Amino acid sequence: MLIYVGLRQYNYETLNLLLDDERINGVVLGDGFCNKRMFPHGDYDLLKYIEQADNRKKAIFYQTPCFLTDNKLNRQLQILDFLKSCRNVWVLVQDLGMAYLIGRKYPELKLCWSRLGKFRVDILNADFINSLSKLKVGYMEIEDENKVEKLVANGVIPCFMYGKVSYQSCGRICYSCYE
Repeated sequence: MLIYVGLRQYNYETLNLLLDDERINGVVLGDGFCNKRMFPHGDYDLLKYIEQADNRKKAIFYQTPCFLTDNKLNRQLQILDFLKSCRNVWVLVQDLGMAYLIGRKYPELKLCWSRLGKFRVDILNADFINSLSKLKVGYMEIEDENKVEKLVANGVIPCFMYGKVSYQSCGRICYSCYE
């Protein structure tokens, strides 16, 4: 079983606590809304923390942005290029366009439909699962055991989630505060 943990905010001390914990196999790095809120120095820290987790042989679960605006795309491509050099990378996506781009340009990265994706598409039927599979999304974060059979039957591996996701960036506050 793979156990990964994500925090709302990181600093070197909290990251090292997670990396030192032998029960934890991986860390979620990257905020769906704002890396400048998640890390003291934004994307600079993101890349340093990814490197640190990779050096410690922990799986890296990179959370892509929920709002991938034109001015953010080049930076995301730079981050994905950096991730290609890491050992065990999972990319959490919740945007079909981003899933398409990553599946084509970065086939070596494992794609997982993030639980944040259910806010965009809250339907789980065979057509949607097959669409994800065609985009090379092989995993899906879920909270409901009743969805397992449907996912597995359609070639997608479930990743069980515990805990609630909460963000303080509602209404794109992060963009107006930090950018």
